[in-house]
Amino acid sequence: MTQLSPVAMGQLMPGDTSAELLSLSPALVYLQELGSDLSRQKMISYLNVIARLLNLDHYRQIDWAVIGKPQVLYLLDQLRRGALMRRPSDQGRSPNTVNLYLALIKGVARRAYEMGLYEHRHYSQIQSIRRLRGSRVSKGREVSKAEIQSLLTQCRQDSGPKGCRDFALLSLLFGTGVRRAELVGIDLAHLDRDQATVRVIGKGNKERLLYLNPSTLTALIEYIDTLRGDADGPLFQPITKLGDLISRRMTPQAVKVIIDARNRQARVASFSPHDGRRTFATQLLGKGVDLHTVQRLMGHASIDTTRQYDMRGEEVMRQAVSLLE
Repeated sequence: MTQLSPVAMGQLMPGDTSAELLSLSPALVYLQELGSDLSRQKMISYLNVIARLLNLDHYRQIDWAVIGKPQVLYLLDQLRRGALMRRPSDQGRSPNTVNLYLALIKGVARRAYEMGLYEHRHYSQIQSIRRLRGSRVSKGREVSKAEIQSLLTQCRQDSGPKGCRDFALLSLLFGTGVRRAELVGIDLAHLDRDQATVRVIGKGNKERLLYLNPSTLTALIEYIDTLRGDADGPLFQPITKLGDLISRRMTPQAVKVIIDARNRQARVASFSPHDGRRTFATQLLGKGVDLHTVQRLMGHASIDTTRQYDMRGEEVMRQAVSLLE
């Protein structure tokens, strides 16, 4: 195997700086250009899977200069077969997941080419690799209206400050389809009470407006007026065991912790924060809102992505077939 440089090994030599390390690592340049910390964490986990498939311990050990089309095809085949999956499956990884890895590799390869690590032919061969065709049934789910009501009722029955905060947080999650990374990035100044909107910065550093229905706006105003106050800073903040707000931003993981805790208390079947987005899209489509409008509300660059959030599929097909009776 090619001898790895100190930079590729993730080790700084005397006199090196973080900027020098960044300029010599295409993977770090790629990560630096991502729009959110959550996206970076996800891509780092993917890069570390790639490193382990190459018998390395960490993605910073990958010598991208020796990664060519044959190596990429090998990696994709291993990923498709389910290598290193936490929960092994007979079907392996889904085509969508494998294609995410491919997009990641192509993204890093582009940075390597721009940095002079690849010749044009080498780079073109990697970029010519086609996406894997096929699809799998979505693992996410729609959270029913009854389940949402149970969660909100549970928050209402909690007379402490967390009950008030969590009621507003869940109302915003299900009422707007906001991503959890976007949710924790909201500042109080981003809320416009008069226009009933909230500004968020989404993927690709793209700003969009969340439009608040009356019940969601009321929940946010109640939370601000009775608990949070009008001080500048993050809209949602951590709360101590004594019930005091901590003047700092919550983490995306904290949103999941809140959801899991409320699930257990309300005895609602488990769901992920992203299922809030699936629920938002599915309910809008179920009420006849056109797909293009839902795409804009979700902040999707492609309408094909929005289609994947439609969880009505099976029930709609059952109803369609029942018309033949």
